[in-house]
Amino acid sequence: MQKLLITAAIIACVMLNAAASADELDYQIYGVAHVSTDLQNNGADSSLFVSSNNTRFGIRGTYATDYELFTVVFQHENSADFNGERSGLSTRNSFAGLQGDWGRLIWGRHDTPFYSLGRTADLFGDCLGDARSVTGYFGYGWDLRMHSMIMYSTPQLADALKLHVQHVAEEGRDDRMFLSASGVYQHSALTIGLAYELHGKGWETAYSDSLYLADVGEAQDSGAFRAIAVYNVGGLKVAGLLQSISNVAGYDGASATTFGLGASYRLDSGVEPKAQVYLTDPNTDVDDDGARMVVVGLDYHLTKKSRLYLAYATMLNEDDAKLVPFRGGHGKNYGYGAAVSGESPYGISVGLIAGW
Repeated sequence: MQKLLITAAIIACVMLNAAASADELDYQIYGVAHVSTDLQNNGADSSLFVSSNNTRFGIRGTYATDYELFTVVFQHENSADFNGERSGLSTRNSFAGLQGDWGRLIWGRHDTPFYSLGRTADLFGDCLGDARSVTGYFGYGWDLRMHSMIMYSTPQLADALKLHVQHVAEEGRDDRMFLSASGVYQHSALTIGLAYELHGKGWETAYSDSLYLADVGEAQDSGAFRAIAVYNVGGLKVAGLLQSISNVAGYDGASATTFGLGASYRLDSGVEPKAQVYLTDPNTDVDDDGARMVVVGLDYHLTKKSRLYLAYATMLNEDDAKLVPFRGGHGKNYGYGAAVSGESPYGISVGLIAGW
């Protein structure tokens, strides 16, 4: 309750200020409510879940200054849970900064460019079958929202290309280099993007886990490339993603790959059938640890920002794999630890996404 009161006070103050300086402050209050009922099977047991999935609300805006080069930009975004189990202030993209014809520079908390690029190609974001169920690798993060960061984004170059670079401060900790960058080319119906992310070995599991390395000093920096292509014309959307990680979790020589492809077609009636398949190999040097995620769904668009949906997702695990298709962005789930190696967990979800 205290957090909600604080948030309400912040919004009220901003709105009062806006009333006094309406010619200078331009702001928007926004949010997304996303709830679903899911039948989930972890490969051994089935259970019913009611989930609030990345529900959020926030305020964002710009504020003119006395200098044409600089406009103040800000955003304060919070997680919300309609189950009343978890919420928080500034848990999502929250920042302040400057922007102009030269680009945008912000400080605070924000999705990495690597993460944002992957969202562009995912047809089931925050739903059952979210691509993050296979791109994150056993909970080790490659789809991150980082605090203590500074990020620069260029203006659109040649009317088609935009670049983003994010650096996270080490703040006195050894080997904590963190850099994420992307370039996105968008022209007409085609979007192509490339991203690279570097984690210093101080971020890695192997750096502090002597159970796996005889000498923790053997941990390595880890890097990842991600490429996406999206073709969107009329009601048709086709999207693909390729990801490659080196020195996964800091282990020298360990590599991982993921490939995904999806398509959707929105009819004039607002009905949109869609499907995507993701193949992942969390360690290319180990046999039988890969998996294939298959997702099919049907959306019914109520408004530009709201829709009902039905989705089915399954994870076809190899003998030594135990991934599940309901981890990424989905609030309530069995989780990785409850999965059974070699089985094929699945889920069926009926949900509502209402944006404003």
